[in-house]
Amino acid sequence: MAESGIGRLFRHSQQPTPDFTVRPVAPGDLSGCAAVYVEAFADPPYNLTWSLQDAEELLGVFLQREPSLCFCAEAKRTVIGIAFCSTVARYRATIEELAVLPAWQGKGVGKALLDKCLEELRGRGYTQVDLIANLRAPAMRFYERNGFRVVRHYAVLVKDL
Repeated sequence: MAESGIGRLFRHSQQPTPDFTVRPVAPGDLSGCAAVYVEAFADPPYNLTWSLQDAEELLGVFLQREPSLCFCAEAKRTVIGIAFCSTVARYRATIEELAVLPAWQGKGVGKALLDKCLEELRGRGYTQVDLIANLRAPAMRFYERNGFRVVRHYAVLVKDL
């Protein structure tokens, strides 16, 4: 039997199913999340040399503090991206860490993680979220395309100890 024009149009207009899923981070995911963090920030412009243990400790703090605001993207039972958020009472929401394995960048993983964070924060009544990003990083264009803006009257200040 021939497919009708409407059926053919509907079938072709459906979006393909992504090759990954976004879900809450479980305690057993921390080593996979740490591996994503270490690999994502190892190359320029970051050039960070995190150990897996240190990355796991950092992410574990966020997971322990607010487990319902920590998400990972998974493909074939492997963590490929992470997003860890935090809040201060009802006053401030922050995306603390968002990272995607280099091989998965540009495939919608970061967008899906970001959307999940924003959805969850909006659902809790937050009207603004902040994050810190390297101005020279390719991720800046990603954040700007997703509605974030550089606020010129604020500065991140750092002092070496």
